[in-house]
Amino acid sequence: MVSLGKNPHAKNGSQEMQSFASRNPRRAARLAKPRTLPEIPPQKACRDSGSLGPAPGSSSGKSRREVTWEPKVQAASANCSFRRIILVLLMAFCALFTRLLSASRPQKNGDSALAGIAHTIIFWATPEDALRLGAASAAANCLAGSPGATRLGHIRRLQNEIRLETIETGPEHFRYDSFLRSSWSAQEGVMKKSIGDNMIPRGWSFEQGLELVKKAGYDGIELWLGEVPWFQMNTTDTQVTELRRKVENAGLVVSNVSTGLHWKTPLSARDPKVRAEAIRIVERELETAQLLGCDAILVVTGLVTQEVPYNEVYQRCLDAMQQLTPVAAKARVKIGCENCNSEQRFLLTPREFWTFLNEVDSPFVGIHLDVGNIHDTGFAEQWIEMHGPRITRIHLKDVMKKRGRCCDTVYTSLFIGDNDWPAIRAALTKVRYDGWLIAEMEARYRYAQDQQFYDTAADMDRLISAKL
Repeated sequence: MVSLGKNPHAKNGSQEMQSFASRNPRRAARLAKPRTLPEIPPQKACRDSGSLGPAPGSSSGKSRREVTWEPKVQAASANCSFRRIILVLLMAFCALFTRLLSASRPQKNGDSALAGIAHTIIFWATPEDALRLGAASAAANCLAGSPGATRLGHIRRLQNEIRLETIETGPEHFRYDSFLRSSWSAQEGVMKKSIGDNMIPRGWSFEQGLELVKKAGYDGIELWLGEVPWFQMNTTDTQVTELRRKVENAGLVVSNVSTGLHWKTPLSARDPKVRAEAIRIVERELETAQLLGCDAILVVTGLVTQEVPYNEVYQRCLDAMQQLTPVAAKARVKIGCENCNSEQRFLLTPREFWTFLNEVDSPFVGIHLDVGNIHDTGFAEQWIEMHGPRITRIHLKDVMKKRGRCCDTVYTSLFIGDNDWPAIRAALTKVRYDGWLIAEMEARYRYAQDQQFYDTAADMDRLISAKL
């Protein structure tokens, strides 16, 4: 018989054992007895440095090594064990719940299970607790260089996705939770660069344009419905899917879908047939966004004219957005209402726009913020600070505020005009924006048009790095 020795609890002179024995004399006596087990039968395999011993009846002269089993008993409190069990059950439940959520939320850039767990438990834990639990799990269970360890940074960056904003509505206040899906589209929590396909020089093919965009250093491309020959209202789903394949083959992604069709077919038109056509344009944007794998579109909400006054435009645009909200929610794509300010004579101030979005009251309707369009109605940095969590995408261009409207356009390339770019960059940091920045250069180079792509990408890099 092989002796296992005395139980670790039975140590002579041990204060703990004496206390234990006084409370449980019978159990203490039983634990003090040595335990024995029968020797391992010769026909059973034994471990000898990871290999099996010789089989019974083998001609090998080597004898089996004598194996001694010693129990490895660790002193741990019942409370500690109970906590471990609860933690394991909690993590298992969170992982299962995350898997269920993944069916309805796009998993961009390989969101890890650990990041999903931390993201999920936000529903019943504070952000700090979620971050702490997720990080502890990653540190305890992920080997260096493993996918889980690589995604540890995602967990720490969850703080940038948790936006809690207090919104004032007259005398009332409410808390508004916003988890920007755009932040999942931007890999590693860093702002990404994109440029519109309507910037591709005339006469170039879509493939040539994609190659230029990639070489210039952009991460994605904005597709303009109705403004380029390869992307029209009558473009079929199959052709849209082919566009996506070409974009991805070029090493890019589609940042968003935009359109200028609403300038001629506004959502605020008095004619019901025109409004129905405008609604159909938005619906097609949502459909193509799904096919292209992006989660945001641009919409020009309404146009105030001498014939169609502000109040009419406001109510019709509000009705249109509320009609489109269920469609956007089903598609899991956000509608970004662009601030065209003076051009559309509508929602001229950040407060007006903020009130409009409050009345729409949907997480799938936000603002596609254009920092150039604000030029004579305010300051871009103030718009960013007020609308932070509701910003779906940002259009970048500069503006010559002091030039007036004597020329074709007041818009120009970055850093040439009158925008306060250090203040804009500080505002982006303040609201923790980490979504897409999209170049919209209305003033085109007359010569060497491809060079404008490189110059603009370099300017955007300086903005992102805050080296201004």
